[in-house]
Amino acid sequence: MKWTIDGTEQDLSQTSWRLNIHRSGNYDKFITYNIPPLPLTIDSEQGSWEFDKKKENVQFTESSSGMLSLQEIIKLYNKELKLRYNDGTSVHVFEYSLIQ
Repeated sequence: MKWTIDGTEQDLSQTSWRLNIHRSGNYDKFITYNIPPLPLTIDSEQGSWEFDKKKENVQFTESSSGMLSLQEIIKLYNKELKLRYNDGTSVHVFEYSLIQ
């Protein structure tokens, strides 16, 4: 996992991110903080996802809040997913790798 905000890479050394995208149209995301003595999952999110008509963007809808997040697909290839999201203030780029 790699995350940049306005081109600046964020320090994720104390965290592990997992994004599961299911063919059923659902997703779940977990952020685990690796702080001794035990890892602790503090941030989790579940919801639905769908491509736009041209499959250039993916929209995530969080189940609990109904919040929508439209993210541009920069790269979707084999074992790589790279998404760009503009929150109105900053541009975030998320890079995920497939882990089996």
